[in-house]
Amino acid sequence: MPEVIPWLIERGLADWSQIAFTTDDRSVSDTFKLGATDHNARLAIRHGLAPEIAIQCVTLNPARHMRLTPWVGSLAPGRYADVVLLSDVASLEIAEVWSDGRPVSDGKRYTGPVPTIDWPGWARQTVNIKRDLTAADFVLPAVPGRETMQAALLRPFHWDDGFITAELPVRDGAVQRDPDRNITKFAIVDRFSGDGRVAKMFWLGCGPRTAETALACSVAHDKHNIWAVGSSDAAMALAVNTLTGLQGGWALVRDGEVLATVRYEIGGLMSCRPPEELDAEMQALYAAAESIDWMYEPTFHPRWFPGFPERLIFATLTCAPWRWVLVAPCEQAPQGFVNVQSGETHPVIW
Repeated sequence: MPEVIPWLIERGLADWSQIAFTTDDRSVSDTFKLGATDHNARLAIRHGLAPEIAIQCVTLNPARHMRLTPWVGSLAPGRYADVVLLSDVASLEIAEVWSDGRPVSDGKRYTGPVPTIDWPGWARQTVNIKRDLTAADFVLPAVPGRETMQAALLRPFHWDDGFITAELPVRDGAVQRDPDRNITKFAIVDRFSGDGRVAKMFWLGCGPRTAETALACSVAHDKHNIWAVGSSDAAMALAVNTLTGLQGGWALVRDGEVLATVRYEIGGLMSCRPPEELDAEMQALYAAAESIDWMYEPTFHPRWFPGFPERLIFATLTCAPWRWVLVAPCEQAPQGFVNVQSGETHPVIW
């Protein structure tokens, strides 16, 4: 939005009726820190959009697009009385929130009823890996007799037509990482079929340089298999096995111990617990991650940042402009390395 809004203003967009702002994929922790829809409107105002248009983009416009204007989206007779009262318009400082004509906030603190959803078992049991993974599942065996092998490399948000290549050493019959060149191992684990199939390759600038460390997560747009990145195969196996027990979320491990976990018990993607509880788990994960030396390799600025690689949850997308992607092994791509625009596959080492 900091780029798109000024771009639209500079090009003279006069009719904003078809523009709406989304809070898609904003975490609980970021929502606590930044805000939700109010943050989007506030950001647009800060970058030059008139307040009344910014507010329109989070109220009337999305309601019209979703065919909801007979009920919501405007202050008008016959509409539900959902009202946000502001103490300052330019900064969108929220004073009170009313829903269905009743107050539901004390300032910014929600005071209304919280519904209880009886989530079915199929929504809670979505990590279907029927075995414990081992370090061997993450090994990339070398051709016998070779001292080095060529490897395909990706990095987060690598949108070039071709992949990167590097010559990597072989030790004990397996192709090795090279932390001195920011090269580590990245894997996708099939969490749906029950087979626990693993696709693995080498990635650039995104994993832990700290020895015997791995990070795994069950949020992996857009298929949401489990991804893991690590400095050792045993650590990657422990991180994924930990997520299997949690039924999804985050797991950070080091030296054979679990440092921190975050539990996403609904679909491996969400939590039905109070947001404060989920945020506390995320803050503990962030704190534990500060003790890790994370690799960093600039890619498509400003989409990738140094430090804890939280945005790896987006790095496995298969939509444009992605080209080469690592996916779970399948008949069409047994090693999981595929160009999602052409369908071409390629070995991860050769």
